Amino acid sequence: MISQSRSRKRGFTIVELLVVFSMTAISLTLSLPSVQQARDKARDIDCKNRHKRIGLAMHNYHDTYNTFPPGWVSRRPQGEGHPSTGWSTSLLPYLEQAQLYNELNLGAGTVYEPAQPDPGSQMKLKRMLKEPVTPYLCSAEPPGDTNPFRGDWGMSNFSANYGTQPIARSTDLEFFPGQSTTFTQDHRQGARSDGLFYVNSRILFRDITDGTSNTILGGERSVIGRGGIWPGPRSNFHESDVVSDGSFASTLNGSETGFSSRHNGGIYFVICDGSVRFIRSDIESSPTGGIFQKLCSRNGGEVIGEF
Repeated sequence: MISQSRSRKRGFTIVELLVVFSMTAISLTLSLPSVQQARDKARDIDCKNRHKRIGLAMHNYHDTYNTFPPGWVSRRPQGEGHPSTGWSTSLLPYLEQAQLYNELNLGAGTVYEPAQPDPGSQMKLKRMLKEPVTPYLCSAEPPGDTNPFRGDWGMSNFSANYGTQPIARSTDLEFFPGQSTTFTQDHRQGARSDGLFYVNSRILFRDITDGTSNTILGGERSVIGRGGIWPGPRSNFHESDVVSDGSFASTLNGSETGFSSRHNGGIYFVICDGSVRFIRSDIESSPTGGIFQKLCSRNGGEVIGEF
C-alpha cells in the first residue's frame, strides 16, 4: 500500500514562484536594450539602402539627360505659381515606378491636374498621388501613406538639397496666406540657389566645383520637420514640400525647412558621389558658414576636412 505522503503531488511554493517571476523579469529587462538595438540597426540598414537607391537613380537620370532633375518646375517662377512637378516625380522611372510615372499628366506642368477634367479622372489622380512610393519612406518614421501636414498627399521622408539660403516655412503661409517672407523673395525673382535643386534648376556634375565627395545631394526629412510629399510642391510658396535648405537658420532636427531624422544622433545623407553618410546633428553650423553649410554649397570654394 502506497503511503499518503508518497502519493501526494508536490507543487511550487510561493517563494519558488516569486523567484521564477523575478528571474523572468530580470531576463526581459536585460534583453530589451538588445532587441531595441537590433531594431535600430535594421532601420539604419534599410534607410541607407533606400538612400543608395535614390542616389543611383539621380546618377542614372543624369546619365540620360546630362543634368540632375530640376528641384521643381514652374512656368511662373516669379510669383506664387501653381502646383508643380518636383524632382521626386522626375525620378520615378529610375525607382521602378515607370507605370505610375506614365499615368501622370506631366504635360500640364504639374502632376496635380488630370489629363481629362471629368470627376472620374480627378478621383483616380487623387488616389495615385496619395499612394506611397517606398524608396521615399523611412522605416524609422511613424507609419502613414500621406502627409497631413502638407495637403495630405503622398508622404516623402527624403528631401533634396536646396542650398544654404533659407526658404519659407509652410506654417508662415498658413497664418499669413498670400504673403511671402522677405528672405524668400530673391529666389522667387529668378535668383539661383547654391545647392543642386531649386525652381527650374539644371545642375550638371561639372557645376559641383566643390567636389562630389564634399557636396550633399539630399537627405532625410522627418515628421519632426513636417516631412515632405513626393508629387511636387503645392506652389512656389511651398518649396519645402520637396527640398530642404542647409542654412544656419534651419537647424538639423529643429526646423520644418531643414533636414531631420528620427535616427539616434544624426541624419542620413546621400553625397553627390553616390555614397551615404551619417552626419551627426551637432555638426558645426554657423551664420558665416560652418561645415554643414559648406557641405550644402556646390560651388563655394571652401575646404572641408573630415566630417
